[in-house]
Amino acid sequence: QTRHWQSTLDLYLKKRGSMLRQVFHLISCEVLLHNKRPSSLDMAVMEMCLRHRREYRVDYTLVITKVDLIKSEEDAQAVYE
Repeated sequence: QTRHWQSTLDLYLKKRGSMLRQVFHLISCEVLLHNKRPSSLDMAVMEMCLRHRREYRVDYTLVITKVDLIKSEEDAQAVYE
């Protein structure tokens, strides 16, 4: 499934890269709190978007969602890192 999403996104960015201005990548705060780091798929998406950013001059923004789930300073630090 991960490989499917990677290839689908890569193909989309290659076909639409010249028309895109901005890519928003949403990662749930829950993933970061649970795993203490982005998933392997999220990391692959980040790398791919950054590569296409250089190639097609598409801005890339990482958005952390569900930040209302952060309840402590320790949780906030885990998400920030």
